[in-house]
Amino acid sequence: QDVLEFRDRNKEKAYEYTVKNPARAGEIVTTNIMKGSNIYSNQEVYRTKNTHLLEKICEKIDASNDRIGLEARVEVKLGQRVKLSIKGKNIEVETYGDLVEKALKKAITAAEIKEKIDKLGNEKYYFSDFKIEVDDNVFLPLGGLKKLRREGIRKWQESATNKRKIKEDLIILNKNNEIKEDINTENRENRLKIISVFNKEQAMAAAQTSKEDVIIHLELDGLTAEEWNDYKAILSARKIAVSFPRILHGHGLEVFEKEWKLNNDFINGIDCFLINSFMMYDMCKDLNVKMIADDNFYQTNNWAIKTHKKLNIGLNIPLLYGRRPLMYSKACLFKTCNACKKEYENSTSDLMELKLADNNTFLVLNRCQYCYNIIFNKEVIDGPDNEKEVFGRLSFTFEDAQEVRRIIRKWNF
Repeated sequence: QDVLEFRDRNKEKAYEYTVKNPARAGEIVTTNIMKGSNIYSNQEVYRTKNTHLLEKICEKIDASNDRIGLEARVEVKLGQRVKLSIKGKNIEVETYGDLVEKALKKAITAAEIKEKIDKLGNEKYYFSDFKIEVDDNVFLPLGGLKKLRREGIRKWQESATNKRKIKEDLIILNKNNEIKEDINTENRENRLKIISVFNKEQAMAAAQTSKEDVIIHLELDGLTAEEWNDYKAILSARKIAVSFPRILHGHGLEVFEKEWKLNNDFINGIDCFLINSFMMYDMCKDLNVKMIADDNFYQTNNWAIKTHKKLNIGLNIPLLYGRRPLMYSKACLFKTCNACKKEYENSTSDLMELKLADNNTFLVLNRCQYCYNIIFNKEVIDGPDNEKEVFGRLSFTFEDAQEVRRIIRKWNF
């Protein structure tokens, strides 16, 4: 069954219904509409669920065998915490569990340990090699081994994702329009250094500390229209990149379009746009300013890269330092927690900490003007001290000026 969605003039969902029999492009379907529904002639209709396409995707997934083999090593030593090492694709992580004690009754066996840790279920991983070192006559709670396995897989996934992301960000095209990885190529179109800032303190620190060829990037969703030109004044001698609010439709789009018109001279002096949505692309494509894909734009295969190249959108810039946004949410956590500044006078902060039941903690930033929240991983992506010249992006969020200067010097920006 397909799902069709009617959208109003603000691109918001006005009505939705399920088509009993899947319809192909060009077919005419008939339906009854509930009384009072906001439906009108020439209204835009979107298919939000395509059963035929989903079936084809499922068939391809079932036919492929892309599970990743990992090596596992478990060390169970008396008086020490049990250690699980997971290795794969040149990435190795270590995770520690419960303290290993002397067995008072039944000692744990290597077979019991393997049974608990080797159960990966339907995950896309399997253990191609499994080694266990266990002391004689020791005890370990079996329940803790499941948690150890889950934590080990999570850590490996996190490390692999970060490494893969940086590697993918450095993908370029060779003469035959095939993907080629070459970090040091002289022909790389995006050999750029970009520093993203959240506030004036960071902007001033970046302008004073970084080299002249570094581009300072402003995210306009955190600024009022009155502040746009203030930042341009602070960065008057520097190259500037800007990006628009990530979610641009409905009320947020109305607000931004109004501010964009009020500051129509703001475009003068902008060196490039970091394109983070196709709505932003639509607004920028005719402005004769360089466009670069923000890191949320998918560019990890030939088709995506060729498509963006046709649209004159350059390759995205690898993130060297910063917190990667995990989610942009229209569901406001501040309102849910009675912390909305529009509704509660005592609420002053645009930042809150979100702690889940498993004790994982995230940072939630409120972009009230455009009515969405940004959820960040609390941990910062960073690398070792660097003396060589590298190209990429430093993205600052909640750092003070001193920390901004330290990171800029560390990365030789």
